Amino acid sequence: MGILFLGSILFFLTSCENDLNDLPDFNKKITNEDIAVSVEIIISEMGKSNAHIFADTLKQKELIKTSYTDLIGNVKLIFLSSDSTQEKTTIIGDFARLYSKENNAIIRNNVIVSTEKGDSLLTEELIWNDKLKQFFTDKDVTIVMDGETSYGKGLEANEDLSWIRVYQQKGAIPFSSEEFISEEENN
Repeated sequence: MGILFLGSILFFLTSCENDLNDLPDFNKKITNEDIAVSVEIIISEMGKSNAHIFADTLKQKELIKTSYTDLIGNVKLIFLSSDSTQEKTTIIGDFARLYSKENNAIIRNNVIVSTEKGDSLLTEELIWNDKLKQFFTDKDVTIVMDGETSYGKGLEANEDLSWIRVYQQKGAIPFSSEEFISEEENN
């Protein structure tokens, strides 16, 4: 019995040999990537749809620090009204990167934002900050509101384009007659 016991210990000791090169590199960033085509995503909260997202291709990367989803080709994001019945704002572009943890997005290339009122914003890059519910860009912009077109560079705007700040305005600045103060009212 002692010889059998000693023989089995020697067998286990000689068979347990590890090569350090076979171990995974724990310093290497771990990345998982999912790919889908012809994508439709519905985002909802508390049982109500907030947004619909469409794209030709979706590439989702899960990283240790920052995870994101790339939408490529014919990207369309639709923000819905609070009761999920109407499209408030639609954004189209050729590319979008969505950061799922922060619910922020960057939309690039041929970006067009249109609202239910018919107002629109055109640019090459637009950043959406979900916490502030605002758009930002430092690129050239074209804004069409009430049939008037204005141009600029750099912008902040809320989701429905009812409030817009253009940093470097170019050309005419459209305004409504209610916003104009006459000299008689000023005195």
